[in-house]
Amino acid sequence: MPTVASVFGGNLCDTLWVTPLARYVSDLTVWMRGDDVKARAVAPILDGVCSVLLEPNPPETRKAPIHAHVTQQILSAYGFNGKPSVPRVVLTFDEIQWAIEYLRPYGQKRVALVAHCSGSGDPTNYRAHYVQGSVEDMVQIAKFWKGAGYTVLQFGPAQNYYTKDIFTPFEGCIQIRGLTVRQLAACYYVIGKLISVDTGDQWLMLAVGGRAAVLVPPHSDQLGYRHWDLHLNSICWGDERPRVDYIPQGDWWRGMNTKLFTDIGGAL
Repeated sequence: MPTVASVFGGNLCDTLWVTPLARYVSDLTVWMRGDDVKARAVAPILDGVCSVLLEPNPPETRKAPIHAHVTQQILSAYGFNGKPSVPRVVLTFDEIQWAIEYLRPYGQKRVALVAHCSGSGDPTNYRAHYVQGSVEDMVQIAKFWKGAGYTVLQFGPAQNYYTKDIFTPFEGCIQIRGLTVRQLAACYYVIGKLISVDTGDQWLMLAVGGRAAVLVPPHSDQLGYRHWDLHLNSICWGDERPRVDYIPQGDWWRGMNTKLFTDIGGAL
């Protein structure tokens, strides 16, 4: 019998958090909600990583009750405590070539930007609004990179993906919306650099080997935003050099000169 993990929520974060388990379990199958449109849209990101079972009513994602990052909680629940746990995505040659051609019109000096959280279209989703922070901060960061001579590619979902459209186009940015999850992953692989609020896109960029500068709010037990289980730490990275910079929302200006984009792999 294969080893089965489950993704109860079905969003991009939840799905990518399970992928490190496939590094240690060769016969992994991930059970996702086949009755959920968004889960079905996200499921292809597991192609090449593990098998997928699309059936209704998966159980809660199995996690160990430990004070650790969520990927470490999942690994520990299956007996792999303390192993590196950065999410990963496997792309094909054709997918990468498609992204190279798709992005060619935007030159070589590019940075991806994501300014919205998935739940921000719901005025009662206080956690999403807390995590998203001020959209104006991201506007200023986008203006900086644009003024510095870079093409800022602002990614977002299709207009009808959520009940309410959460996307606000920024002046001076190139808007790219409605890509499939694998097209998005391929674009992130080619671009390699992302400035984002804390949402699934930062995990996708890290999963394809890119770098992410992520604006994050203060730790909040009340709103369920805990730094210790949401921000990757040295245990998660193992021997790999970290590729993420968590920027406090109050210090958003750091997104205009994040050392991450110049210290690793050369400057933008």
